[in-house]
Amino acid sequence: MQKNLTIKQLEVQKKMLDLNLEISKLQLQMAQVTEALMYPSSPFSGIVQRVFVKVGQAVTPGTQLAIINQTTDLPDPITAIAYVSADIARRISLLEPSILHLNGNTNLSLNPTYITQEAIQGSLYGVYFTVPDNYVRNMTEKGFIQVDLPIGHYDTSAVIPYIPVDAIYQTKDQSYIYIITDNKAQARSVELGNVYGSFVEVQKGLNDVDKVILDRNVIAGDPVKIIQ
Repeated sequence: MQKNLTIKQLEVQKKMLDLNLEISKLQLQMAQVTEALMYPSSPFSGIVQRVFVKVGQAVTPGTQLAIINQTTDLPDPITAIAYVSADIARRISLLEPSILHLNGNTNLSLNPTYITQEAIQGSLYGVYFTVPDNYVRNMTEKGFIQVDLPIGHYDTSAVIPYIPVDAIYQTKDQSYIYIITDNKAQARSVELGNVYGSFVEVQKGLNDVDKVILDRNVIAGDPVKIIQ
C-alpha cells in the first residue's frame, strides 16, 4: 500500500515538473516575441554619437533615443522582404520562426524583424527579415528566395492544453468552447486557468481527442467539415 502511494506521489511530482517546464517554455517564447517587438533598430548603419536614455528607462513613441552618424564604410544589413496579403500579414505567427530557403540549398530559420501595418506595394504588406552577414554568399541583390511563413496559431501541445483566447465564449456563469462532434458544432463548458499572451490554459472540460473550432462565425448545431 505504501509503495503504491509513493509511486502515485512520484507520478504527480513528475507531472508538476512537466507542467512547470511547459509553462516556462511558453513564457520564454512570449518574452522573446515582446523583446523583438520592442527592440529599436537604426534605419542605416552608423556610429552612435550620443545616447539620451538610460538602461531600464521607460520611453514613449517620439522620445529621442540617440544620435547616429551614418558612415559609408559600414555595409547596411541584408534585408529579405516577403510581400503578402493583409490577411496573411495579420495571421503570421511570431512564436514560430519562418524558413528562408537561400541559394546553395541553405535553409535559415528567422523571426520577422518587422511586419508593416500598412500596404507598401499595391495591396501587399511587407514582412522584413534581417539576414546575418555570414549568409551574404547565399544571396544576391534584388534576387528572389522562397520563404515559408508560419500561419495561424502556435501548437502548444503536451502536458496541459492551451487554446487561443479567441476560441473562448463567456457568459455570466460559465466559459465554453465549440468542438466538433459528429461533424457538427457542439458547445462544451470548460474551466479556464492562466492566460499567457493570446493563449489560455484549459484546466477542465477538454480531452486530447477534441477538435476545437476557432471560427467565431460558427454556432451550435452548424455542420462542420475538417479540411486537411
